[in-house]
Amino acid sequence: ILFENSLITQSRLMLLESILIFFILLAVLSYLKFHNSQKESPFSARWWLWLLLTGISCSCAVGVKYMGLFTYLLILCLAGIHSWQLLGDHSLPNVSLLGHFLARGLALLVLPVAIYVSFFYIHLILLYRSGPHDQIMSSAFQASLEGGLSRITQGQPLEVAYGSQITLRNILGKPLPCWLHSHRNIYPIRYDNGRGSSHQQQVTCYPFKDVNNWWIIKDPGRQQLVASNPPRPVQHGNIVQLVHGITTRYLNTHDVAAPLSPHSQEVSCYIDYNISMPAQNLWRVEIVNRDSDNEIWKTILSEVRLIHVNTSAVLKLSGASLPEWGYRQLEVIGEKISKGYHQSMLWNVEEHRYGKSHEQKEREVELHLPTQINISQKLTFIAKFTELQWKILTLKNEDTEHKYSSSPLDWITLETNIAYWFHSSSGAQIHLLGNLV
Repeated sequence: ILFENSLITQSRLMLLESILIFFILLAVLSYLKFHNSQKESPFSARWWLWLLLTGISCSCAVGVKYMGLFTYLLILCLAGIHSWQLLGDHSLPNVSLLGHFLARGLALLVLPVAIYVSFFYIHLILLYRSGPHDQIMSSAFQASLEGGLSRITQGQPLEVAYGSQITLRNILGKPLPCWLHSHRNIYPIRYDNGRGSSHQQQVTCYPFKDVNNWWIIKDPGRQQLVASNPPRPVQHGNIVQLVHGITTRYLNTHDVAAPLSPHSQEVSCYIDYNISMPAQNLWRVEIVNRDSDNEIWKTILSEVRLIHVNTSAVLKLSGASLPEWGYRQLEVIGEKISKGYHQSMLWNVEEHRYGKSHEQKEREVELHLPTQINISQKLTFIAKFTELQWKILTLKNEDTEHKYSSSPLDWITLETNIAYWFHSSSGAQIHLLGNLV
């Protein structure tokens, strides 16, 4: 292994694999040493050294890369088998047997978890400022960092009310983080496949901050688009209308097939063409992470589903990119089958203010202004830690798949090599060739 070509080449690059291999081998070596010490002198200093080093090495291996989890599980299985064998050893007194189980539980379960969590605790303490890739995290996570979204959201009202001006961010964040968006362009009368549309104003999910991302929460029983004094909060189960801030058209869906998802409903902003297609613009707010049935819709914190009253369809991000007529923005649909709470159906208010302008021109100016009321949004360490772990597990790096990619089966059969590294300017490349020897 010391003189294998690929490992020597790999060691010259700044990659995680070399560190991962080190901790994996250290964990295996430490456990073997511990197992040998078990036969000679249990509970000795040497015995404790190798046992604790096993737990530390396992936590470091998992901390470097989740692939280290397999080695950790292997060691836990071996420890379980050996503990079972100790349980059948009648020469051991009960006190000694209990000590063996407690020592293994402390060193192989409690200690690795504590060390792993401490890695991220230190990480989040040191890296408390905003960075270039914050957008993959939730709005609440971003708002807890200094210098990024917190500069925008720190002055926002907490409770969403009738008359609130809001931006709605999709919780899923895939394939890109995006916000509910509309513009004056309309759906084409006929799509390329021959299907027809409603010819209404387009509604999409736009992966950039834009004034066209702003919507106004309207009370269906009132004509005003401003918040009352005091503001009347929107609660779980309330019926609302969503008015696009710039065009003042209402968010609508109906029994017309979506552009790229024909089994789902098209979502649009309603244009009255004086034909027999009435507006269907009532939406029921369902707060998924509420504490009670009278929970108030909160900025950043609340995850909501918007359920269409007429058809029971749920506002959803399909993830498909629209053609040129939709500016390659992401498709938003009304999903009729709405079992469970998939993240593509969940939205949260990211930017928020109470509307004050009665005239449309004044309102457009208001939509460009920053918010003013100071309410801080903070996440606990556990909430940050949980979200970060979930992102590590689920986030797919777009660079992992390319035309030179290969599968492990190809390495065994030597049908292809691995395009390991490529320098964009010089054209220099490193390829790993299969080596069965």
